[in-house]
Amino acid sequence: MGTQAEMIAIGPFSQDIRSFLMYPSELYDDVEKGAQVIGHVCFVNASNASHLLAEAFGFQLWDFNRHIFKLKSEDEVNWGLLEEALERQECEYEDVQTRILKFMLHGFLFIFDPNG
Repeated sequence: MGTQAEMIAIGPFSQDIRSFLMYPSELYDDVEKGAQVIGHVCFVNASNASHLLAEAFGFQLWDFNRHIFKLKSEDEVNWGLLEEALERQECEYEDVQTRILKFMLHGFLFIFDPNG
């Protein structure tokens, strides 16, 4: 079995982020602005894709020092490597790119979680 990796984001709730979160939008009806919520970014199910996903954000797969990070600019992401990591995966590149940018603009922390 190869390495898998998941990326999630944690940050403050606002109405314009609700469609990017982990559960159906209506479940966030009573969530107060600023409450900490979790959003799914992507999941990759292959060793090569897991390595590329980490490298797209500037670190190595098992560099635990960098698995929790904040993006300040979209220039911090190697979008070409990200697109390569998502090839033949269940995540669509455009959807993941949109999620990353949305979470970044709302000050979310990103968490990279490898398994394998």
